[in-house]
Amino acid sequence: MGRDLKSLLTQERDALRERVQELEARVAQLEGRPASLADWTSRSPAERLWGRQAVAYDRHVECLSGIGSWAWDSADDKFEVSAEFNRVLSLPDEARLGGFARFVEVMHPEDQPLLRQLPALLRGAVGPARVDVRVDLGSGTVRDVTVIAEVLPGEAPLGQRVLGVVVDATEQAECRREMQNASEHLNESQKLAQVGSWLVDLDTGATEWTPETYRILGLGFDVRPSRELLLECIHPEDREEMRSLEAEAFQGQPFEQKEVRILWSGGEVRHVYVAGRVEFDRPDRRDYWGTLMDVSSRRSLEQQLQQAQKLEALGRLSGSIAHDFNNLLTVILLNTTMLRVAQPERRELAQIEEAAVQAASVTGQLLAFSRRSVRRLRAVDVNVLVQEALQWLARILGERITMSFTPAKDPVVVSCDESQLRQVLLNLVVNARDAMPEGGELRVSIHSELRAEQGIKCPYACIRVADTGIGMDAHTRSRAFEPFFSTKQPGQGSGLGLATVFGIVRQHEGYVDVVSAPEQGAEFRVWLPLTDQAPAQKAKVEPAIAPRGRETLLLVEDERLVRLTMSTLLTDAGYEVLSAEDPEKALTLWAEHRDRIKLLVTDIVMPGMSGGQLAQRLRTDCEKLSVLFVTGYDPQAEAVCMERTWSITKPFEPNRLLETVRMALEAGADAPVDGSTAADATR
Repeated sequence: MGRDLKSLLTQERDALRERVQELEARVAQLEGRPASLADWTSRSPAERLWGRQAVAYDRHVECLSGIGSWAWDSADDKFEVSAEFNRVLSLPDEARLGGFARFVEVMHPEDQPLLRQLPALLRGAVGPARVDVRVDLGSGTVRDVTVIAEVLPGEAPLGQRVLGVVVDATEQAECRREMQNASEHLNESQKLAQVGSWLVDLDTGATEWTPETYRILGLGFDVRPSRELLLECIHPEDREEMRSLEAEAFQGQPFEQKEVRILWSGGEVRHVYVAGRVEFDRPDRRDYWGTLMDVSSRRSLEQQLQQAQKLEALGRLSGSIAHDFNNLLTVILLNTTMLRVAQPERRELAQIEEAAVQAASVTGQLLAFSRRSVRRLRAVDVNVLVQEALQWLARILGERITMSFTPAKDPVVVSCDESQLRQVLLNLVVNARDAMPEGGELRVSIHSELRAEQGIKCPYACIRVADTGIGMDAHTRSRAFEPFFSTKQPGQGSGLGLATVFGIVRQHEGYVDVVSAPEQGAEFRVWLPLTDQAPAQKAKVEPAIAPRGRETLLLVEDERLVRLTMSTLLTDAGYEVLSAEDPEKALTLWAEHRDRIKLLVTDIVMPGMSGGQLAQRLRTDCEKLSVLFVTGYDPQAEAVCMERTWSITKPFEPNRLLETVRMALEAGADAPVDGSTAADATR
């Protein structure tokens, strides 16, 4: 009877202990604490139901879950494992690990230090400790596993008994890697597209920014993101509009492609497109999604395009004005020169002639800006030309400005008009000198580089002219190449210096820009396309001068005063001149006097038919007819490059016209095909 009572009490005690353990596990679950790994291992549900028969079931559960168990007695370093443990680690079924050190050696060499720290983690852990490692399966194959361990209850910190499991985490690790790759891909894509994004939990205020968002806002990654900080980065003038957009989004009305400005801490302004929406589908939270697209580069290109279009329009206007003014100057200069010959004692005539020459210089600069001036191209080594030009340009700098020149290591050959390129250097050096009234340093350098041209890298020569002067603000930079724009005092500059540089460079199919900031000097950069030609040898042309003649000339000029003055000059020189005010009248005179006319002297730009078209019409009747173009524009730009053609630019002196007419007549059929000698002869 006593034995039965004792047995009954033992069963009740065991049942009560199991009930207490179940209640403790339930309390731990409700409190969010991890369940006791030791309790789970010491008595499984199958064991409580079926006792010793549960061993087979426990193994089956381990196999299904991919979890292998192990036990370690740290006192004598005994290490026992389950069959599933060996499968997870790809060990033979009968394998036995001699101790914890052998357990560590099974892992990937790079992860062994992590698992070796497990005992130290257990000393300070409350509950299980976890380590993610890899198993080296050989042939470069690895398996991701998670090791979880816990000291048995009642043991001293890292006492004698430790229970643990290994979990095959390959799928979970692969998912994490895919998520990481997707995140990196998103970040890289946003970086390339210059698009950042944000996510705000409107209930908790928790905010996430992608890395590109930090860059667009001009902030470091150590800054804690928030919706309020985003609003602070918006330009003060646009901040209220951003608040209105957000208010609409919070009412269920998304906003897209709204442009606002971002103000960086250094004062730089960036232009961005913002878009945002709020998700109301989830009952537990409201997510505010948004994007930022940096369009500052696009805005800069648009401004450059607008500036280029404005300069193009100004160039056309300047060219038209210069053309008309050149006609007037031609009349003034020719008549004044002829009067000086007849009345040398009249000193006022010399003053009129000098003023006309100065006015011609102004119109020449206007034509250079409009890219319609006459060019005489030849292959030139920029190193040599710039070095020679700087030798005499150094004289205009003064003693308080030092100048240095760094040429390119190899020859840098471009096709250019030498006199015009010298004009570019002169204007840039004078501009730099005026920007350094208290003295400073002028640096000129040359190098060659590849520049993108419609998606193709093309070789260019780059001339840099940098000074340490007062610099320019953004407004001045935007107008630097406009004609008649100047920051100098009235009477100290025409405002055509940089405009002339712009026109000459663009006429040479090059580019020019400026980098500058207030009190930080300025650097002008001129790019000219390289050529494969060898530098041309300078040759002095000795024109055959015969200012008088008896031949018959056909003169075509739509400006009455120019036509009358030229006709008088040529007639006084002995020529028979047939004058026509337009191409139609010229065709009539040609039909009547075809056999007598030896030279066509014609303007290029005329109403109806151009001078080039007229010359081609007459050449159909007389292939060997010589042609002299009289123009204020570049004959090549007007597409009149034909055989046996000569050119002279307005305004000109009487002797220059007579010399060129004589040379064209005497050359006759032997005149150059491309007109290059003719162009040189009219210098």
